[in-house]
Amino acid sequence: MAKNLTTGLQRGLRQSIAGGLGTGDLFSTAALDLQFARHKSLDSRVTHTRQSSATYVDGDGVIRTAVTNLLLRSEEFDNAYWSKGGTITANDALSPVGTQSADKLAGGTSNYITRQIADALVGASYTFSVWLKSANPGQPATLRLNLSAPQATPNSSQSVTTTNEWRRYSVTVASVTSVNLYSQIGEWGTNGWGPSADVHVWGAQLEESSTAGQYVKTTSAINSAPRFDHDPETGESLGLLVEESRQNLLTYSEEFNNASWNLVDGGVASSPVVTANQAIAPNGTLTADEVYFALNGGTTSSDLSQLSQTESITNGITYAASIYAKTVDGSTKIISFVHPTGATENISVTGEWRRYSIIATATSSISSSFRLRLRGGASTSDAAGIYLWGSQLEAGSFPTSYIPTEGSTVTRAADVASITGTNFSSWYRQSEGTVFADSQRPFTITSGFQRIFSINDGSGNNETNILWGSASSKFYSAIISGGAASADIGFFSQTQTISQRGVVGYKVDSFGFTANGQVPATDTLGPVPVSVNRLEVGQFSSAGQFNGTIRRLTYWPTRLSNDTLQTITR
Repeated sequence: MAKNLTTGLQRGLRQSIAGGLGTGDLFSTAALDLQFARHKSLDSRVTHTRQSSATYVDGDGVIRTAVTNLLLRSEEFDNAYWSKGGTITANDALSPVGTQSADKLAGGTSNYITRQIADALVGASYTFSVWLKSANPGQPATLRLNLSAPQATPNSSQSVTTTNEWRRYSVTVASVTSVNLYSQIGEWGTNGWGPSADVHVWGAQLEESSTAGQYVKTTSAINSAPRFDHDPETGESLGLLVEESRQNLLTYSEEFNNASWNLVDGGVASSPVVTANQAIAPNGTLTADEVYFALNGGTTSSDLSQLSQTESITNGITYAASIYAKTVDGSTKIISFVHPTGATENISVTGEWRRYSIIATATSSISSSFRLRLRGGASTSDAAGIYLWGSQLEAGSFPTSYIPTEGSTVTRAADVASITGTNFSSWYRQSEGTVFADSQRPFTITSGFQRIFSINDGSGNNETNILWGSASSKFYSAIISGGAASADIGFFSQTQTISQRGVVGYKVDSFGFTANGQVPATDTLGPVPVSVNRLEVGQFSSAGQFNGTIRRLTYWPTRLSNDTLQTITR
C-alpha cells in the first residue's frame, strides 16, 4: 500500500475516534469487510469449495439443500472432461460475469459439439443448464440441449435459439432411468449437425433439482454452494456456515418404515406402528413419518415399544446421535432416546419441531442400536404418537448440519473458503494490521483448536489467527513468525456457545487481542509474520474447520489502538 494512502487512512481513523464517531464510521475505513450475515453471499475475492451437497436453515426456518454442480470443469469446454464432436475455442469472449472465460463452439461431424457424463440417482429429477449467446452479432444459432442416458434416446431435449445477449437455458428430466446422464450441447435436428452458427458458451451445470438453481463453478471435482445459515426459531441471519467433514452412519434417515429400522415389542407393549409421509418435515416436504408407541398399560422394564437401527461403533470414538421430532397431537410426550453406547435420555417432545441429540463415547467396538422407545418403569409416557424425521449418527463431540441418507451412509465434505493471489495481496499489509471477527458456534468443543480465520503462508510457520481452544475454553489469538510464537494472547473460561466478537491488532513489538468489550490482552515483544499469502475463512490448510457461523470478517491495514479494539467488540 502506498505510504500516502496509509497515512491518510491512519489520519482518518484518528479523526473518527477523536470525534466520537460510531463504529460504523470505523468499519467504513476497512480494506476488507466481509459481511456474510448481511449480504448472504460471498465477496468475489473469496473462493469456496465443498465436494458434496449440504444442508442449512433459511430465513423461514426451513432446512434447505445447497446447490451442487455435478459437472466438472464447468467453464472449460476444451478440457478433457468434455467429449468433443465440434470445435472449441477457449476463452474467446467475456462471460456473463465479465471474465475472459467464455468459450466458442462450432459444429462438426458428430451429433453434438460437447458433452459430459455424470453419476445420477435413479428416480430423481435433474436439470442441465448453461449460458449461451451468439458468437457473431446478428447471427442467431439454433441448437439443442439434451439430458439423456448414454447411448439412448434423450430423456429430455430442448431446442434453443441464441441471441446477442447472454441467456441461461436449461432442460430437465423429471425422473431419470439410468445411473449415468449425458449433459449434451449440439444436436438440433435434420438440417445438420451442431448449431446453425457459432455460439459462445459458459457456466454448465447439472444438479439434482427440477429447476436451475444458483450457479456453482467447478474445476476438477464437483462443488456445492456456500451456505448462509439462520437461527431456526428467530430467522436471524447468522452468516457463513463452515463445517468439517462428517458422515451420517444411519441409512434411510427419513424412512422409518424401511426394513433397516427394527420395530420391537416386549411384554404387553406393542411394536411401534409407522405410517410414512404424514406431516410436513423441517425441510418443507411431506416426508415426516408418524410413529405410534404404546405400552398397553405395561409397567415393568420388560414392557417395551421400540424403533431402532443397528450400526457399528468403535471403542474410544465419541458419537453424536440426533433426530427431529414433534408430537402428533401437539401435547408433550416423554420418550427415551438411546445412544448406541447405551447412554439414555428421556426427552420431552412437544408440538413443535425440535432437534434432539445425545453425545457419548464408545467403550467397546460393537454393533449397537440408535433407539427411540417407551419402556415400562422408565418414566416415559404410556403411549405417544410422534412425527420423526432426519435421524443422524456421526463421529464427533457435537452434531453438525443434517445429512440425508437414502439407503447408504453419506459423507458431507468439508467447507474450504479462502482468499489468495492478488485478491489477497491487494489489501493485506505485512508490517501491521487489525482483524475483526464476529462468529458463533452452537456447540462446545471438547478437544483441539478451531480457527475462525487464519492469515498464513501455507504452513504453520507464519500466521495470525483468532481461534477457540478446548483447554479451559480459551478464546484467543496466536501470532507466529518464522516458526516461533510472537504472541499468544486471549481469555480463558469464555462461553463457547454465544456470539463472540473478537479482534486482534499486530505490529512489531505491539500485539493486542480482545473480545466482547473486555480490556485487551497485550504482548509488547516480537516480530510479525512474514511472507503470508492467504486468508483462510473458518479453517486452516483445508482442515480444522470452525464448525459454526461467521457473521463478519473485517481487516484494517493499520494496528488500531487498544481502546479502539475494545470499542469495536462491544
